[in-house]
Amino acid sequence: MSPIYNVHSLTQTRSPLRTRESRLGRLQRQWGFHCSCSLCNSAPALGDSSDARILQIEDIRKELNDWSATSRATPQMAELLVSLLEQERVWGLLGEGHSYAAVEYNGVGDPWTALRYAHLALEEGLALMRGKEDSEVADLRSLIEDPWGHWSWMAREKKRMGWGKRPADEDEDDDE
Repeated sequence: MSPIYNVHSLTQTRSPLRTRESRLGRLQRQWGFHCSCSLCNSAPALGDSSDARILQIEDIRKELNDWSATSRATPQMAELLVSLLEQERVWGLLGEGHSYAAVEYNGVGDPWTALRYAHLALEEGLALMRGKEDSEVADLRSLIEDPWGHWSWMAREKKRMGWGKRPADEDEDDDE
């Protein structure tokens, strides 16, 4: 069982999720100009709020990728991720946010909400951006076809409650 996204998705060098200082520095280094768009020239308080949301997105994403028994990830955290992406107007990553929500809801045993978010993820263009053959798109389609048979079904609860573990399994987890 593994999370739906590779860690690099939101942290690639071309990621639209950069703090104002990082964006301005990169533009200056690579293109030799200072950006004068409304986002880069917004009042410091607005820029600081945007930067805080971007850092929160990164933190939430790390937590959602943690499938250990001690992970604090919840469906509500995935919904917050979606909200933060909307606030930052990062429409290209909204499908990814909906995918996290789908897996999180399925992970706690709410297949109907998981289906809603899985459909939203595909409607947001995830399949178009990544391609029909992408493993993450295929995984979402698998969730839509059978949420109860999907790898994420009750995965969070099983991990947190230790369901299905034999004593030998617990020893193996300690080694990780």
